[in-house]
Formats: sequence, C-alpha cells, structure tokens
Amino acid sequence: YRDALEATRVGEGVHLFKFYSSSVMLKSAEGTVSLDFCQGPVNNSGEPEEADLYQSGFYLTPRQRDRLAAEVDVALITHRHHDHADFSLARRLVAAGKPVIGPAQLKTHWPDLAGGITVPKYETIERFGPCEIFTQFGYQFATSRTGPDGRRYGEHHPDGRERSSETVRYLVRVGRVTFLQSAESHTEAYDWLRKADSLGWRVDVLFKPGQYQGGRSVMRYLEGRDYFRVPIHEYELMHHDGGNRTAQLLQGGGRDAIDRKRSMPLLWGEDFLVVTEAP
Repeated sequence: YRDALEATRVGEGVHLFKFYSSSVMLKSAEGTVSLDFCQGPVNNSGEPEEADLYQSGFYLTPRQRDRLAAEVDVALITHRHHDHADFSLARRLVAAGKPVIGPAQLKTHWPDLAGGITVPKYETIERFGPCEIFTQFGYQFATSRTGPDGRRYGEHHPDGRERSSETVRYLVRVGRVTFLQSAESHTEAYDWLRKADSLGWRVDVLFKPGQYQGGRSVMRYLEGRDYFRVPIHEYELMHHDGGNRTAQLLQGGGRDAIDRKRSMPLLWGEDFLVVTEAP
C-alpha cells in the first residue's frame, strides 16, 4: 500500500488513501498531507514495539514508518486520542523539520515533541506546504447529558476542563479540493462555518461532522448544500464496540447518498481520486 502511495502521480485534484480507522492521506500535485493518521490499535505514547498495550502486532514495520514519513509533507491532527494521532509519524516528521499541526494539549501529551508541534491560529487562514487550513478550537467533552429535547450534549467534566480533550476542527484545502474533518468535536460549528463561507471556503468533501451538538451544527449548516461524503472512523479495534461500522451506510439515507454518487465508503487499503467540478 505504501508502494501505491509513493508511486501515484497526481495531475489534478486529490488522491485519497484510506488507512486505519480515521487515517487518510491526501496526495496532490503539490505534496501529501496526513490527516489523523494512526497505524493501528496501539497506544500513541511511543513507538509501537513499546506501546502496543494490547499486543495486537497491528502496526507498521520501522522501514515502512520511515518510508511513510518521507512521503508526508504535513501532518494534521484533530486531538490526542490513539485513533487520531500517531507518535511514530509525528516524531519522524518533527526530526525532518516538517510541520505537525495539532491542539496545544498535544504538546503536553508528547512533551519530547512539544517544540515541533504547531498550534494553529484558529479562525485564520494558514498555509503549510501543499495545504491551506482554516481551523476552529474545540473540545471532545469528557461527559454528556440528555437535554430537554431528548438529545445528547457534551459538556466539561465537573472536575475541570482539563479532563476534556482539546480538538481542532479542520477545513483543509489541497489540490483545489476542500475537506472538512471534525473528528469527535462536540463544539458548535455553525457560526464558524458561516465565517469560513464569507472567506470563500466551501465544503467539497465531508469526513466526519463531529458528535452531539457539534455534529448537529455541521449537518444543519450543510443541509441543502452540495458536498461529497467519505465516511471514516470505522472498525476502530481499541473501542469497546469496535467503533463505527459500515453496514448502516448501505441503508436509508446512507445508501441514497451512495446511489446518488455523493458518498464513497472506503475500507483500509482503498484509494479514490477526488476532483471538483468548479473551474
């Protein structure tokens, strides 16, 4: 699979490569961006030979890690959790002087890499190598409650907000295609998306809208808009229920989107070329 990533030449658009869980690589003519890359169900506090707490053996070889890091120009990380961040890749990119973007909390999580991690300037357009980003600061709250409307709402733990995971919600523009990745952010996004729209950013491809009030606000904003969906975060082996599944995508509204060619579920090892219709 890394052979394919290295060998693929992109003339227009973005060639999207799907790895484990939420891991994607976005390759354009200008370079390659990793988004929430992780190599497998291992703790992300060190190299997997020492951090594979479940002893799954589900991770790359050192040579494969080196090859992957050589291919990647920028790493974007939404939050500190093991299925969205990879110490091995980040360490190699920092050593090579390549940008690793993530929330400030990631510096505490990886103190040895703190000097090489860049915290984005939220709600500001920034360029890093082959991509531009427009970001929102948020949280995956530590607890949740049911509101009067019967819906779940994330909220900070009563012992303090440090118990919550800081998140970055990304609009990523690469190869003239704009991707939205909220991961598990619970933070409201409607006003942020409206600001992005005023700056000329539209959502071409949605990975994940977020959870609870965060997900609802994204989907409310996107209602009636034309965008493409690439579902992620499925079969995450360290989650107690295996993470999200793909079966629900083949029925109801999920199947309708596939039939209308507005959604493309990808399994590990699959890839897909994304281009926009805009001139």
